[in-house]
Amino acid sequence: MTQHNSIKIIKPDDWHVHLREGNMMQAVIQYSSRINHRCIVMPNLETPITTSKQGEEYKNSILALNKENNFVPLLPCYLTDTLDLKDFKLALQKEIFIGAKFYPINATTNSNYGISKIEKIFPALEILEELNKPLLVHGEKVREEIDIFDREKYFIDEELTVIRKKFSKIKIILEHV
Repeated sequence: MTQHNSIKIIKPDDWHVHLREGNMMQAVIQYSSRINHRCIVMPNLETPITTSKQGEEYKNSILALNKENNFVPLLPCYLTDTLDLKDFKLALQKEIFIGAKFYPINATTNSNYGISKIEKIFPALEILEELNKPLLVHGEKVREEIDIFDREKYFIDEELTVIRKKFSKIKIILEHV
């Protein structure tokens, strides 16, 4: 008698989706919600999601377009150099945000509000570590002398190691490595 071991994933999760805004969001949400139960939705919109109010509004707009009632959008806060830390902490505690998203300034789509110096986000990283929430990282070091294909290596060597040393308990998710 042959025994078959298998796993059937009925509704997987997508840990990196760009729903965007407007017509693009209307199109993408139908595919994502049909296939996935949960998605981590990237907050790098034209106006980035940086406050609890923006987070709630964006989630509500996603859910309003969603035809699948069991779809759960998970949203990280877009980290900036000037984040309102009180609002950020409250939004994490209320689970408006699941964590925070790190974009180096001018590294990718809609990252012009991104981080200019990692030291500026240390207070936000302290909050993430305290609340055991993840830091999602688009890791690139953007400098003229760095080849585009070496940006991730430089980010890991020059910035991620600093974050890991200072915040040894923080959960970090690296993207595009």
